[in-house]
Amino acid sequence: MRQRAPLATLLVIVVSAAAGCGRSVQAPRADRTQLEATADAAFTASKWYDANALYTELLFDYPGAADTDLYLYRLAVSCARQRMWPEAEFNLGRVIDEYPHSDLSDEASLELARVYWDQRRDYRRDQTEVSAALDKLVQFAQTYPGSDLLPEANLLADSCRAQLAKRSLFVGRFYARRNLDSAALLYYREALDDYGGVGCTGQILMSMGELYMKSGNAYSCRTTLERALAEPDLSEEDRARASEMLSRLENM
Repeated sequence: MRQRAPLATLLVIVVSAAAGCGRSVQAPRADRTQLEATADAAFTASKWYDANALYTELLFDYPGAADTDLYLYRLAVSCARQRMWPEAEFNLGRVIDEYPHSDLSDEASLELARVYWDQRRDYRRDQTEVSAALDKLVQFAQTYPGSDLLPEANLLADSCRAQLAKRSLFVGRFYARRNLDSAALLYYREALDDYGGVGCTGQILMSMGELYMKSGNAYSCRTTLERALAEPDLSEEDRARASEMLSRLENM
């Protein structure tokens, strides 16, 4: 007859087995050079999810590394490409604020403006993000006047101004339809003076000319409509209407 093991011995065996099953084997930390190469390959191939994870791992495993600014920048770009806006803004802000002398500081500043621009909404809706992008681009030109990225920043700034000018024109026309002429003129002037009327100067001047015609200001109406006719963005329909209005002024 087989002799049973004592109860205490069985308990020791069970507890030991349970402890062994619950013990995790920690994987060895990846070599930094290898991890950087893998992250670089993912970033270059636009594998944004993988790049995000790998640069996060580099930041976690190697705090204070000499290339921390690069890790943060590429992590931010990877987040932006996945439309993870708050994460992108935060990490780009870290590059700009914590590494102002980095070779990537101007790229991070321009990328931050792009992040705001990429969140833009239809011009008929709130334009907070576009205004923020323009503010960042103005700051970029002041902070990095010799940057090779300045022409690109200026083009993006023009796109922002065009969007904001279109918004101001839209709001001005809204007020004009409700006979709130002073408010309408205020927004038309904002579109011209603050945003240069980029992309819609003729339309703005045409709308202003109509207000001047309505108020009986013949001189301002004439000069404004003549300026409108010189702008390439004015439609053929508006050109015909402007010419007709000028003819009426001549007969007044």
